[in-house]
Amino acid sequence: MRKKGIFATSCLVLSVFALLFNGFSVAASDKKPDTKSIQPFVLEPNIAVRESVVFENQSLFEKAANAETLEKKRDQNSTENNFWDVVNSTQLDIASKPGVKLYVNQNSWYRVPAATLQSAGFDTVNNREKWQLFVDATEVPMVVNADGSIEFYGRGDDTIYTDSNVYYLFVGDTDGERVASLPGGVGGSPDSDSFLVEVKRRDRQFYMTSILNGEDENWFGSVVSSTPAVESLDLRNVDNDGDVVLDVKLQGITSASHLVNVYVNDVSVGVVSFDGMNLHSQSFTIPNNVVSEGLNEFKFQAVGAGSDFSLIESFSVRYPKTYAAISNRLNFGVSAGETAQVNGFTESGTEVYEISGGEVLHELDVEEVVQNGTYGFNLPSSSFDREFIAVTDAAAPQPFKIEPNTPSTLTSANNYGKLAIISPPEFAAQAQILADWKTSRGMPAKVVLTDDIADEFGYGDLTAEALYVCFQQLAKSWTVRAQYILLFGDSSYDMKDYLGHGRNFIPTKLIETFDMETASDGWLADFTGDGIEDLGIGRIPVANQVEAADSVAKIIRYESENLNTPPSAMLAADSWFETLNGYIEERFPANYSTTRIERNTLGTAAMRSAILEEANNDHTIVTYSGHGTTGNWTNGGVLNLNDPANMTNAKLPFYVLMTCLNGFSHNASNSSLAENLVLAENGAVAAWASSGSTYASGQIWMSLNLVEILHPTAPKQIHLGEAVLEAKRFTNDMDARRTWQLFGDPTLIIR
Repeated sequence: MRKKGIFATSCLVLSVFALLFNGFSVAASDKKPDTKSIQPFVLEPNIAVRESVVFENQSLFEKAANAETLEKKRDQNSTENNFWDVVNSTQLDIASKPGVKLYVNQNSWYRVPAATLQSAGFDTVNNREKWQLFVDATEVPMVVNADGSIEFYGRGDDTIYTDSNVYYLFVGDTDGERVASLPGGVGGSPDSDSFLVEVKRRDRQFYMTSILNGEDENWFGSVVSSTPAVESLDLRNVDNDGDVVLDVKLQGITSASHLVNVYVNDVSVGVVSFDGMNLHSQSFTIPNNVVSEGLNEFKFQAVGAGSDFSLIESFSVRYPKTYAAISNRLNFGVSAGETAQVNGFTESGTEVYEISGGEVLHELDVEEVVQNGTYGFNLPSSSFDREFIAVTDAAAPQPFKIEPNTPSTLTSANNYGKLAIISPPEFAAQAQILADWKTSRGMPAKVVLTDDIADEFGYGDLTAEALYVCFQQLAKSWTVRAQYILLFGDSSYDMKDYLGHGRNFIPTKLIETFDMETASDGWLADFTGDGIEDLGIGRIPVANQVEAADSVAKIIRYESENLNTPPSAMLAADSWFETLNGYIEERFPANYSTTRIERNTLGTAAMRSAILEEANNDHTIVTYSGHGTTGNWTNGGVLNLNDPANMTNAKLPFYVLMTCLNGFSHNASNSSLAENLVLAENGAVAAWASSGSTYASGQIWMSLNLVEILHPTAPKQIHLGEAVLEAKRFTNDMDARRTWQLFGDPTLIIR
């Protein structure tokens, strides 16, 4: 919490320098890249190296492989567009059909054997003429071979959520599209020995909350300081007769001016110069004899003032590459008016496909030639630039993941449930136990699997935008319309799992506040854009089946227990927050007994002892007002994230945390204090906490009115999810509205 005026801020806000080197609000991968193993098109968990054909100094990969479908992907990541806010009827139809899902994360020609399709439950014998292949609700042509195998051109993706695309194979109602074969023509003497490619490297080692860059990813590569950052790129089939261009993109992380010397194979090629915490791109033309075949070293060294720190966003090299296959595969371009001769294949039977806009146009029936003991072919000239991929059967990769598509129809009116429990398949059994319990108590509940949401609303990707559209549909299309959403799984800012912790079961929406990027579960159900969710939404941030089972048991325990204890509240406050604490106390009904624990009165050590003792008493509600971090109350840690595991309270209270960052629930490596309170055996039944930092003036009216809302004068009951969204109406602070999140079941009634 921050107090305006003479009071200090409540968050322990560190400089970016401190964030980086003390590990606060920054994640670092402990996976050290083995640069010698990097090849074009290979993706590692925190390294991406991609090669693309270039025409007229523009990378086709950067221009977007398919303008229409990739525009959809970009729109899904932007609240300024309307595409993701619309249900695609074609995709709903695809999701409702049995079939197979094929996941690809690189641009290539793929071959899937019949046996692989059969193992995923696909009938490879019947109705072959009606086999259809779709990506992004758009049909793509494929080759169906006599043995039941299929071949197709697939492309990877690059959003904040995923690096892959999902291709759906199913039996359609009409004949499917097939790749046509055209004569390849006869080429004359080649006009050029090479074509332009761009090899781009993007490492992802650090996550920075302090970078405000809109919808772009907040993950970056190596630190650039006076200690050089050294990276490598493997450049293959280099033609040293042409120009070489190096593009460097750096992200400043201090307000200083940045001067970065750039070296290629220990040869100075220039200086990157920019100011402040900006993202800056700069290009350098490199003498063609500086780069060499194989591994090349790139060094970046800051030479500015002592606070000259930046991060590598990416760097790329554009160079001429000879028309020679590598491992019996080559993606290449032929410029307008030129002929080409391709060779280097070690076996005959090369297939050649022309690509345009990220999709295959047709296969070319080329005349195979043998030269210098290798196989190849010639292509005639054309009046326009052309891109191709040539590959032998054995060299065509398979998708990295293949699985059955289980049909789903979430928009059907046959569905019903006031409570929709959103669960990944891993926790579906535990979620169903909770749904059955809720239904038995008069709260109709239905488990909705994240895989089905991805299939119907995310084109196979589970995104925040897909969840948003899904929740809209559940609230208006079900026979009994959803009023409450329970997210039964953890989230993480490491959505692509660079760090390998696997915690992003149900993504949150990453938003920008005035000083940081952080999580907003409320955004997922905020259909009017006022910062207040329109459905009661809560999250139980379980990360494994044990936590899932324990959390369900805890809810059942709370709703079943009959503790004959009078209502009571513990009210804790940091220094200078005593007045606010008093205001909160005044809002409790007369039948409540209250215990105030305040730092100014007790001091840090005594306050901690009092909190730990009082937390074990059977309170109904616990509140805290003051400074905080992701895992602490106050800068003295009067309560920290390790304490909930040791609590012995019998009655489970609701924690109202009016502080900064206690609800920073999307940490990739560990849990926040609010999460640990809810996941502990005792601790809290639910907690309401912020994922960001805001001022006290924007928070206090929410907490004051929440106490009253939870205790209406009329004899009625109010569910927790409804209570917290109503409390948000008492503040105009958009950051407070969007960052306060409910951890727990939104259908609970506090008693």
